[in-house]
Amino acid sequence: MRKCVLLFILLVFVLIIASITENRDRAAANEKVAMEINDTESLLQESTALSNDLPK
Repeated sequence: MRKCVLLFILLVFVLIIASITENRDRAAANEKVAMEINDTESLLQESTALSNDLPK
């Protein structure tokens, strides 16, 4: 009985650690995507400004 309780507590601990790790990984991935979107938007704005400066 005591062994089962200890195994259950260990399982819960491992699941909590896995959840924390997954959340950190997801947050890092979301931050990377946000930075890429900002880079893309700034490049789009720059290219739009350059194309508006061209003589017609």
